[in-house]
Amino acid sequence: MSSAWGQLKAVTAWYAEGRKYFTQTGYNTARLDPDLGPRFQRVQDADLSGKTYLITGAGSGLGSEVCRYLALHGASRIYMVGRNASKLEGVRAEILTTLQEDKTKASSSKDEIPPSEKVEIKDNDATTVQQDLGSSSSSNIGHNASSVEGFLTGYANSSKSSDSRQNDSHLPQLECIANIDVGRKSDVIRLVKKIGNVPLDGALLNAGNLHWELAFTEEGFERTLATHLFFGCFYLASLLLPLLRQAKGGSNLVFMSSGGMYNVKLPLWKDLLWRKEEEKTVGTR
Repeated sequence: MSSAWGQLKAVTAWYAEGRKYFTQTGYNTARLDPDLGPRFQRVQDADLSGKTYLITGAGSGLGSEVCRYLALHGASRIYMVGRNASKLEGVRAEILTTLQEDKTKASSSKDEIPPSEKVEIKDNDATTVQQDLGSSSSSNIGHNASSVEGFLTGYANSSKSSDSRQNDSHLPQLECIANIDVGRKSDVIRLVKKIGNVPLDGALLNAGNLHWELAFTEEGFERTLATHLFFGCFYLASLLLPLLRQAKGGSNLVFMSSGGMYNVKLPLWKDLLWRKEEEKTVGTR
């Protein structure tokens, strides 16, 4: 009875936590909080130019959304890791399309003078220049043509600089590394070899799976623990640490977890850590 009551409390706490923090309402509430708000602003304003990241489980869900965020905030290279090649390529194509559309919009509006910078020459000898600052205010910036010419030249130069920055901007390298099951030690080793000696500014170990029945990897480990603990997190993280330590200015290693663990009682360790020796043993266990 006590076990059932404890399980009910755990599920209730998990549900309440989720409703409070992990809904749109919870997000908006936290964003406006005086203590948490600045953190949201830093995330929104982040400039990730020149940085390289690795994301596992990038083909869907939070993994794909993080890849999208990194790309939109200027990351130079993103390793998108997953099992399904078509899902990874779909996410990659969607991100690149969004970036191209943003770039096209910026390019199409580069020749338009914003309302705050519209210049109107009201007489032939250019004695008055009115700057529309949204409040019909005017300022006298000179009594000869050279003053106006200097003003317009300055604007033209600033526009050229803006155009140059736009042309220099480039799309990030979104490298899909497919057919990687991080629940397999051999795949984790293959992944790290694929990356090589590239410094990483951050890694999100997000890949996960859900099995309703007892299942094992080809290497003989229970699938959930192999993915979420043994190889997908601990082993992969240990192999990535040298690359993370090479990053200039520090790096971040993030493990994605789930509140779903509060919903069930943890099985006995002897069952979790049991490793099959023969295929027929799995069928009889």
